[in-house]
Amino acid sequence: MKAIKVMMTGVLLCSHAAIAENPYVVGLSAAVDSAEGMSVTGLVDYSLSDETTITASAGVTNAEGDTSDFQTLEWDIELAHKFGPLGVDVSAGQWGDSDEFESVNGSIGLFRESGRWRSSVGYLVRDLEIMFRSTNAPSGRSRGEVQARGLRAGLSYAYESGAGIFLNARRYDYDQNIRRLDQIQIARLLSPSSLTLSGSLLDHSASVGIDWPYREHILSLTASRDRTAVDSRDVDSLAVGWLMPAGKQSDVEFGIGASRDDMDTQYFVSVLVLFYRGLD
Repeated sequence: MKAIKVMMTGVLLCSHAAIAENPYVVGLSAAVDSAEGMSVTGLVDYSLSDETTITASAGVTNAEGDTSDFQTLEWDIELAHKFGPLGVDVSAGQWGDSDEFESVNGSIGLFRESGRWRSSVGYLVRDLEIMFRSTNAPSGRSRGEVQARGLRAGLSYAYESGAGIFLNARRYDYDQNIRRLDQIQIARLLSPSSLTLSGSLLDHSASVGIDWPYREHILSLTASRDRTAVDSRDVDSLAVGWLMPAGKQSDVEFGIGASRDDMDTQYFVSVLVLFYRGLD
């Protein structure tokens, strides 16, 4: 089967396949990094009709913190419906460790498809709970709550040759000054896992990527920059993927990449396996 690039938004990009009624894609990915972190994620993308698509994903990540190891769980579900060239999408999800740090996420947005162009905008909501050490609580711990609101935007173009390019950006505003979490007095009150996970809070992020077909394969290149909200640290990432047919109704992608900030550089490798139905 000719390789098909699957976007997490549920849109099939760089596809030369014919789409039958109610097609779906099932994916499973695994990744490891140089910091001894490991993640496994599953994805299902199902077309309820020509106008409606539902995408669901779930994953688990084991990572190493400064003073302890921890595990995070993540799930996300999105429903997209088209009204001609215009459409609406809604999503909900959760990420973190329920005993340490938890983020409940939601989004609602609009998208427009015009020829080979696709543009989108959306409103983001995040409700966060962070665990603190506390001598006043019976359990020795207490929770702090933070709310964030944000915006996202995306733009992609699929060439007739099968190549594609995309741009994505998002930004968050928090209802509290979470930079206080970077102060020594506050950091001492955070549990070790909460302190590490709080570094994942983003102020803003942007990414650009390109997919380039070669025979029945697809080469992808993605570059991104994230700015953390707690310590205003920039994290630059670069990832390269090679997607190839693995069977009549399946593809496999191998990826490598690196993430760097002003203190450290981490490397990772990944593999993604995709299975299709209704795509010929």
